[in-house]
Amino acid sequence: MRRLLLLAILFTAVPFVVPRRPARVLDARTAPYYEDATVPRPVASVLAELVEDVGSLRLRVTVSAVGDEVDPLPGLEGVYGVNLRTAEELDRLLRSDALRLVLRHAGAQLPGSLESVQRDRLPARRVGPDGRFELEAVTEASWPVRAVFFGPPLPEGKSWTYLEADGVPRLAIAVESTDWRCRIAHIESRGEGSRAIGSTMEAPR
Repeated sequence: MRRLLLLAILFTAVPFVVPRRPARVLDARTAPYYEDATVPRPVASVLAELVEDVGSLRLRVTVSAVGDEVDPLPGLEGVYGVNLRTAEELDRLLRSDALRLVLRHAGAQLPGSLESVQRDRLPARRVGPDGRFELEAVTEASWPVRAVFFGPPLPEGKSWTYLEADGVPRLAIAVESTDWRCRIAHIESRGEGSRAIGSTMEAPR
């Protein structure tokens, strides 16, 4: 009898928690991010995912300093597929909370959130203490190689979400959503000398 009473108290005190279902990916698109230069080079990789999360449509954006399409630093120290300068800039922006995902719609700016940051030591080439050139070295410090942002609920119709660095839009992502279809329509690097990737939709400035 005492055991039954204890079990009853235990089940009454501990609330039943329904596990949250993982977000379902409805569409995904990748693109290189081009630096703002006269001759732009791909210095980062971008993954945009359209996800259904707790009944709402959201955009998940991953920016990475590594990827098959990423150009290295110029010179002998650069390693193809890794851009140390991008990782250093990510570190600066993240530490100062100056890299944000923002949805602009109907005159409003709705902020997203930083979901996760992955840090790691990056492949590098350097001259060792003995004067020999090391082809398979790694950086001494761990740098942010991947940052994941989660946007606010998206409205129906066409919407634009921006990744802003120091308050300036540097990446624009267009989403089209209707009752019967939703898709990532466009990813564009912003800035002077930027290059559009995907369909030719005009983004609002």
